[in-house]
Amino acid sequence: LTNAVVEKFGVSLEEAEQIKRVAGRSRHREQIMRVLGPVFDEIASEIQRSLGYYKSLAREVKFERAVMLGSALRMSGAAKMMASRLQYPVRTLTELSSIRFAASV
Repeated sequence: LTNAVVEKFGVSLEEAEQIKRVAGRSRHREQIMRVLGPVFDEIASEIQRSLGYYKSLAREVKFERAVMLGSALRMSGAAKMMASRLQYPVRTLTELSSIRFAASV
């Protein structure tokens, strides 16, 4: 996402991070989303591909939600965008240590 903003708008990495953080509230929101939308599509497609592969190996498994971590998800509307593309509710985490796994995992 950051690289897409850098390439499209010709800004530094730091400026691109700032643009992502305020994208949902920016007056340039639509223009920013036109740049980021295809990147979210690609990420969602890769996740769906991985889920499909996993489901083919463990047919009895049912997914209830996606748990995602990363600075891009701090962007206003990012979790909602991913939920829409993945067709699962998305829960965002700020750090990996907040994940609790069942003993069977």
